[in-house]
Amino acid sequence: MRQIKKLKSAMLKQSYAKLYSKLNDIDSKAFKNAMHSALQERARYYANRIAQTEAARSRNLSRAKEYFDDDEIKLVKFTMSSAHSIMDICNYYAALDVGYGAGIVPKEQMRVLGLHPHCSCRYIPEYKNIKRKTIKNPEKHTMDKFSDREKRQILGSENKLQDYRDGADVEGIFNRVRPKYPIKKYDDVLGYNKDMQRFTKEILTKDEITSIKAWTDDSSSIKQYMWGLTDNSVAKKHAENMFSLFDKYKPNVKSGTVLYRGMSFTKEMFEIFNYHKITKGDLHTPDDMAIVSFSTDRKKAFEYATMSNQNNYKVAYILQNETKALDISKISTKPSEEENIITKATNYKVIYVREFKRGDELWKIIKIKEV
Repeated sequence: MRQIKKLKSAMLKQSYAKLYSKLNDIDSKAFKNAMHSALQERARYYANRIAQTEAARSRNLSRAKEYFDDDEIKLVKFTMSSAHSIMDICNYYAALDVGYGAGIVPKEQMRVLGLHPHCSCRYIPEYKNIKRKTIKNPEKHTMDKFSDREKRQILGSENKLQDYRDGADVEGIFNRVRPKYPIKKYDDVLGYNKDMQRFTKEILTKDEITSIKAWTDDSSSIKQYMWGLTDNSVAKKHAENMFSLFDKYKPNVKSGTVLYRGMSFTKEMFEIFNYHKITKGDLHTPDDMAIVSFSTDRKKAFEYATMSNQNNYKVAYILQNETKALDISKISTKPSEEENIITKATNYKVIYVREFKRGDELWKIIKIKEV
C-alpha cells in the first residue's frame, strides 16, 4: 500500500488499491474482476504516457531544427515544465552552468528532450548578449549547488552518488541506467555538426559569397566557361571561386541526405548526353565538366524538368546518401530552393533506372549513389 500511495495517476492508484483489498478476500471472481480492471488501467496509463512523451519529443525536435536554422539564435535556455514536481535529471540540466548562467548553453549543446517519461521541459532561445565566464568543471560546479539529498534524487541512488564522488561523469551515470535511450545532443541527431556551421557568411570571403549568389541567380554563363564555351573573365572568376569551395571547405550536408535534380532536353540533346544509354550498374556523374545543383526538396527540383513545354525529354535524378555536397541555401539568392552543389570529382553508381511516358513526354528517373 505504501507503494500504491506513491503513484501519481489517481485512476491507477484507485485501481491498484481495489486490487490489493480484493487480494485479502479470497474471492476468486472478485479478484479476477479487480485484476482485469487493474491491468486495463495499467495498459491505458502506459499508452497515455507514451503518447504524451512522444508528442513532447516531436515538438522539441521541431523547435531544435528551427533554432539550428536561425543564425540569430546562438544560445538556448533549458526551461523546466511548470508541472515538474520532483527533483530529477531535469533539475540538473536546468541548473547546468557552462559559463553563460544556469541552464544556458550554445544551441549545439542542446540535449534531446524529453529526458524521461512525461517530460515536457523545453529549450527556449536566449537572445541576451552574455559574456561567457570560465568554469573549469561545469558538471561539478553545477552539482555542488545541490544538497546531498537532492544529488541522490538527481542521480538515482546513494551508490550512484558515491560513484559521482569517486569521479564518475554525471551524464555517464545517467546513461548507465538507460543504455537503450542514452542522452544525446540534437547536434548529433540532426547532423548540425561543426562542419555544417563552418559554411556561413561569417566564414566565406566576399568573393565567394558574390560567386555563390551569381550561381544561384543564373549559372548558365558560369557553366559555359566550365564547359570551355566562353572565356568571359567574370564567369571565369566565379567558376574558380565555386570550384575552390570544394577544396577549401568540408562537406556540410547531413549524412544520409537524399538530393534531387530535374532537367528537360530536346531529343537531340538527350542522345548527345547519352541519357538514352544509362542503365543500372553504370558509373555516372550527372555533369562531367561542371558543378551540379541539386535540392533537398523533391517537388521543387522536379519542377525544373517541367518548365519547358518544348523539351519533351525529362530527366529526374535521385541522389541517395550524399556525403560530399555543399549546402549553399543560406547564401543563395533563392533560399527556398534548398540548393546543394556537387562537383565532378565525385563518382556515382546507377542503382535504379526507370523510363515511362506521360503524354508526349518521355521521363527517365535515375537513382544514383556515391561510390
